[in-house]
Amino acid sequence: MIQINKRSIGVCILLSIITFGIYGIYWLYLLVKNTRSIQKDPTSCTGEMLCLIFVPFYSLYWWYTRGEKVKQEFSQHNYTSTANGIVYLILEIFGLSIVSMAIMQSNFNSLKFRSAKKVDINAKKVDIKKYLFVGSILAYPMALFLLMYVYVNINSFVMAFQTTNIDGSKIFVGFNNFKDFISRITEDGGLLRVSLINSLKMYIINFAICMPLYIFFSYLLFKHVFAEKFLRVLIMVPQVLSGMIVALLFKKFIDNAFPDIMKTVFNLQSFPLLLTEKEYAFGTTLFYMIWISFGTNVIVYSNAMNGIDPEIIESAKIDGIDNMFLELWYIILPLIYPTLTTFIVTGFASILTNAGVIMTFYYNGAPSY
Repeated sequence: MIQINKRSIGVCILLSIITFGIYGIYWLYLLVKNTRSIQKDPTSCTGEMLCLIFVPFYSLYWWYTRGEKVKQEFSQHNYTSTANGIVYLILEIFGLSIVSMAIMQSNFNSLKFRSAKKVDINAKKVDIKKYLFVGSILAYPMALFLLMYVYVNINSFVMAFQTTNIDGSKIFVGFNNFKDFISRITEDGGLLRVSLINSLKMYIINFAICMPLYIFFSYLLFKHVFAEKFLRVLIMVPQVLSGMIVALLFKKFIDNAFPDIMKTVFNLQSFPLLLTEKEYAFGTTLFYMIWISFGTNVIVYSNAMNGIDPEIIESAKIDGIDNMFLELWYIILPLIYPTLTTFIVTGFASILTNAGVIMTFYYNGAPSY
């Protein structure tokens, strides 16, 4: 019988954060084992893990190929995979490997195979040479990981309770830095307060307005509307180009070309600078972020929908789901629920780190909005 390692996604993400990514490596190892288990491959996955850790860009190949294999195996066992190789590849390209891990773990958790049980160590013969070899290979990179990542992050945590003098010396100040942060957050017109409010606005707008549009547009692509392939290419163009190049092109267009176009077409004497004047800067920046993220969201959602078994759709039609809106609400949305929740959670987590394209647009001269 197939053995699957089932884990709580929330606990895995939390442990990965607390251990500075160390548990994430173990979690990835369990996913690698799961992909081999469903293929009934009993061989060791040591080489596969070493390639994932040390070989550049191997993770892109791994997530795409294993995503396709998982989807294929799920179909053979009459299960639905909420993502395929393309989805995992896109997430990995954008540095969202933890989202890929969460989606794949959610798929494995939905299986009803027997969960893997702990094996008595004394009941198995330990291959000492194998573990010595693996340990010798991992010793140096693990030492670098502990020094360059774990130590640096612990030092950052310690620095939260310190202040630096002009001469470079550090003084322990307890929770004074946190008190200062709270006072700035609650200060009327303060930079931190305005920034936090704007980030919350972006999240709420994205959740309440943009996400339904992303899902609806993805559903139209899923239903193969007119010019579907052309639309897919069109929304992918901004994703193929460098983010810096797209942002600079947008800035040049808004600052120079767009005002001239509006003056010419509508015979205006003047037109506001949308990225400079505070009344328009936030809305213009928000529009850009929605536009640039449109392609990624639509691709992920539409590919999650493509992973749904066509027999489920046909069965729904027999049961009375006779229009697109009922199908979207009662069939599609529940089946892509893991993808939805992943975007909601990661979007909420990015509130305090979401700088958008402010640095690209303004460097250090952004208007106060």
